[in-house]
Amino acid sequence: TAVSLEGEILWQEKIGPFSSKHGYGASPCIYKSAVIVAADHLGEGYIAALDRGTGEILWRKARLGGASFATPVVAQLAGKDQLVLSGQDRVVSYDPATGEEIWSCAGSADSTANTPAWNDTHVFATGGWHQKGILAIRADGSGDVTDTHIDWEINGMKVYVPSPVVAGDILLAARDDGIVVGANVENGDIYWKKRLKRGIGISASPTLVYVRSPKDDTYGEELDMLAYLPNEAGEIFVFRPHEEFDHVATNDMGEPIYASPVIVDGRI
Repeated sequence: TAVSLEGEILWQEKIGPFSSKHGYGASPCIYKSAVIVAADHLGEGYIAALDRGTGEILWRKARLGGASFATPVVAQLAGKDQLVLSGQDRVVSYDPATGEEIWSCAGSADSTANTPAWNDTHVFATGGWHQKGILAIRADGSGDVTDTHIDWEINGMKVYVPSPVVAGDILLAARDDGIVVGANVENGDIYWKKRLKRGIGISASPTLVYVRSPKDDTYGEELDMLAYLPNEAGEIFVFRPHEEFDHVATNDMGEPIYASPVIVDGRI
């Protein structure tokens, strides 16, 4: 459904059936003049692009059967736009303009509920049901069937609902059980693990913010990267995602938080 800023329904288009398990979890994705939606469900799944102005289906591609809840994302990878979606025990890269598959890779889980992270060379996909772990996949799809495009993996780590993010040379992953992990994006070596608060889980994803840090008069100001991460008790932890966990502040919002904060014009 497309709705105007005045609340008027502009168009509605039925893309296909949906056999629900826990509900529909994937957010829509905007790419140029298209809106892209994915539906991995108990029947045969699909992913489709619609014209944002008219609702016309531009392309629609079948996926496997099996409930999953991940959101597709378009990223500039290996020199071109790629639409990446995880779930149904595979990670797939599509051409967002045509829907044609660029590459696919086995893993990371039958069901995922987040968005992969990426940098210029790799896609970082995580899962939580049935399998648990993190995969670093070559973004150009290079490699043969034997190595399935994977450069490294971390097994047994449940990062199911929160999405990972890349903070420079650090892959930042919030585990559902309330532990935050900082890993080397090049080889997967874990720099640190930090439990934010015992017995409290995490559903939100980390949000990275660049802020200006005051320095002495000699050097003026420089940008400082901070991560904001709420736990389910409603405490927002602020820290620097370096090779060591550098805690800055904890802010208690007074009620549970399950969603990621958004920062706009200096306000959270």
